[in-house]
Amino acid sequence: MKRKASIATAAVFIAVLFGFSLLHLALPDREVSRSERRRLAQLPPLSSGFSDKLEEYMLDQFPLREQLRTVNSLVRLYGLGQADIHGIYLQGGGAFRMDGPLQEKQVRHAAAVFSAVQETYFPSLPSHYVIVPDKNAKAETSRPRLDTETMRGIVREALPGMTEIDIWDLLSADDYYKTDPHWRQERLLPVAAAICEALGAEAPAADSFTETGLSPFYGAYYGQAALPMAPDTLTYLESADTKAAKVTGPELDGAQPVYRPELLDGTDGYDVFLSGAQAVLTVTSPNVHNGRHLVLFRDSFGSSLAPLLLGSFERITLVDLRYISAARLTDYADLSDATDVLYLCSTAVWNNGGTLRE
Repeated sequence: MKRKASIATAAVFIAVLFGFSLLHLALPDREVSRSERRRLAQLPPLSSGFSDKLEEYMLDQFPLREQLRTVNSLVRLYGLGQADIHGIYLQGGGAFRMDGPLQEKQVRHAAAVFSAVQETYFPSLPSHYVIVPDKNAKAETSRPRLDTETMRGIVREALPGMTEIDIWDLLSADDYYKTDPHWRQERLLPVAAAICEALGAEAPAADSFTETGLSPFYGAYYGQAALPMAPDTLTYLESADTKAAKVTGPELDGAQPVYRPELLDGTDGYDVFLSGAQAVLTVTSPNVHNGRHLVLFRDSFGSSLAPLLLGSFERITLVDLRYISAARLTDYADLSDATDVLYLCSTAVWNNGGTLRE
């Protein structure tokens, strides 16, 4: 009996091994994992380091890889009783990431970078800043979260010459995607109005926009947690101003539209907004002739906010100091005629100010 059981076990093992090997040969290689938001390794050429690259290729192209990752996460979460997967937890049908501790030195560094930029390029202009709350700050949870009140106090102390635009009470957890950390553009008109009011600009009219939904949108938390969640619908707001505007930048291939729906299926679906992560972008709004030029120092949250401001400014220059040194700004952007300056970053960037390049 034991011998038969051993033979049966070996047969099953061999069948599974060869079955997956045959599947690997039969199935076409995938270029992108939408859930993980990254490009997958492809079959490497015979060259130096072939064995290491082959191992990476085999892991990335393993049959049923997505399903096995989900099984692993479910076992850890519900079978072993883990509270989270890589710091991500589920609540109310959405995914949230627990915050790390407040890093005062990092916050002060971010403030120092912005202060230096202001003094160097815009010494005579008034300036404002926005601290965008992370989604976890809006969750009803007892899990670890950032001490945002202390953070805001540190920033106010470090930037006495700047004015905070307080959007904290304008946002709730429902204003963020369920599978992603970013806010939803269709819920941002009150935020855009608050910013325009603080800058003395005309606020966007809600009835001037129409909604277009793209699905499925798999956010960053979907792939990182590998848990079964319904994908989001990415909705963008169009107006006469967004349709007429042109986006240019040193990393773009010519002028691009404000929204690029074809990028939904890329490594990061959020790239639909202003072509995604870019060091410097200039958005020109030909329908506006008020001479106002907003320079927006931002992280990825600014990509979906900026289009809502196009009816209020003739030009918007967006700068992400995580990808370009502040000292080289004028090599890629004309800041000479700036009329308004806004520093807008999420709490995650403020709390990791070392990512900003001086």
